[in-house]
Amino acid sequence: MRRPWLVFGLVSILVLAAITWASVIMIELERSETEAKRETEYQNNVWKAIRRIDAWIDRMLIREEERPPSDYDSFSDVNDVYAKADLAKVDEALSKPSPLLREQSSFVRLYFQIDDSGTMTSPQVPRSNYQELAVPQFLSQQQWAQNASQLATIRKTIKKDRLQRQVADAIQIRARAQSEAQQVGQMRGKETPDPFGPFWEGSDLFFARRVKRGDAQTIQGFRADWPAIKKALLAEVRDLYPNASLRAWTNQDVSHRLYSLPVVLAPGAAPVIAAAPWTATHTVVAVVWAVILVCLLMMGLAIRRFIEYGARQRRFASMVTHELRSPLTTFRLYADLLAEKLVTDTKKTDEYHKSLQNTSAHMARMVENVIAHSRIEEGRAKLTPVRQTVDELFQRVRGDLVGRVGRAGLTLEFDLAPAIAERELETDAGAVGQILRNLIENACKYGRSEHVPSMTLMVQRVPNGIRITLRDFGGGISPRYEPRIFRPFERGGRDEADPERGLGLGLPLCRGLARDLGGTLHYQRPDGPGASFVLELPA
Repeated sequence: MRRPWLVFGLVSILVLAAITWASVIMIELERSETEAKRETEYQNNVWKAIRRIDAWIDRMLIREEERPPSDYDSFSDVNDVYAKADLAKVDEALSKPSPLLREQSSFVRLYFQIDDSGTMTSPQVPRSNYQELAVPQFLSQQQWAQNASQLATIRKTIKKDRLQRQVADAIQIRARAQSEAQQVGQMRGKETPDPFGPFWEGSDLFFARRVKRGDAQTIQGFRADWPAIKKALLAEVRDLYPNASLRAWTNQDVSHRLYSLPVVLAPGAAPVIAAAPWTATHTVVAVVWAVILVCLLMMGLAIRRFIEYGARQRRFASMVTHELRSPLTTFRLYADLLAEKLVTDTKKTDEYHKSLQNTSAHMARMVENVIAHSRIEEGRAKLTPVRQTVDELFQRVRGDLVGRVGRAGLTLEFDLAPAIAERELETDAGAVGQILRNLIENACKYGRSEHVPSMTLMVQRVPNGIRITLRDFGGGISPRYEPRIFRPFERGGRDEADPERGLGLGLPLCRGLARDLGGTLHYQRPDGPGASFVLELPA
């Protein structure tokens, strides 16, 4: 008996080991692919962030590059007499103020220019008579002082000779950031500006360009507000890299450099995206595992059923042999005695006839139960439901039930209310009678009580039909055997030496008939001694 389970266990271990290995490989491959995709997405987002920053810088510089070089003069001569109306204050010089006197940029600290002689001026720091025109009409005295202080700082920081080289390099950086750099420089009369190029002086970021004004060449530029620009640029990529930072480019940096600025983007850690708790691979693995486990379970159940079937066949042959041997021996002995007229006592003859009658009835019931159980298991049970009242149903089965209880020396008490008696249901009276006869047969065998020589049969109404409860007051059923009483050939722990004969098919047969009738049969432990079985039938 152990050999099938040993083979099944070895096969199961091999199959589960192979499936486990395959599952680990599949999940690891998916994890590697996910990591590769995540890294690719990370790099794509880096370049996307760089393009966003470059686009922002380009927009700012385009606005500055469109500014005419004359804006870098605090005041310019007005040749058009109609422009006089634009002046808030008019003097003999007929001068027009630069827009930079009025503008307050969030990203530019100060504009400046250097002429051929090396003189640095700022349109935001007008001198001499122009200062009187600008203050306080366009600039407050405090603003002028602040701008003058900045201009003095820039003069100390930037020297013209070095600035020439820086501007040349910076313009090359800027030109690389433009797809059509040759179209950036446009002629505006005699003024030909280059694109703005960025460069660092210490911790300050400057933008400058070369402008040809007539025969002279001037450098114009502005000191950028790098903290403000940096904040705006990081806001552009916050959705991609919330922890990104920007720093000045050095010769050691080889990647993530911006095209339009000598600045390096340090993306930092990408936003942590929680791994999907369930993926397609997990689904495939789960399905495979489910199929394998179901197959193993089905194989195990099949082996168990095969073993149980063999055991049941052996038990059936043993029990039938045991159950038939004794009554057949008695039947044959009494039949021979009566046939050969060896018994002359009339009382004895009647006793033998009655014994033969009871023995044949017992064997007939046993054979009937075996055949009925076999039909139910094979699905061949034939039922004929008929529409009838509860009273009509019990009129057909009451006589057999009362007679069997009476032969056992007991009484059967019916509890059937008139209102329930008129309730109609569609069922097979013969099948119901067979269920109740088997239950009462068991009650007569095992439910006898010296103190309460009776049993009760109570009929109740339920929403979908009727409930029939049969209770005896005997020793009851041990809780140990309750889960097994409806199994075939199970006799509640009674051995072959038990004086009460039986195959253990009565209760399984009753439950099968109840199921075929559309109802249920179950055991209910009563309050007090005895056993109680509940049969529910649909209306």
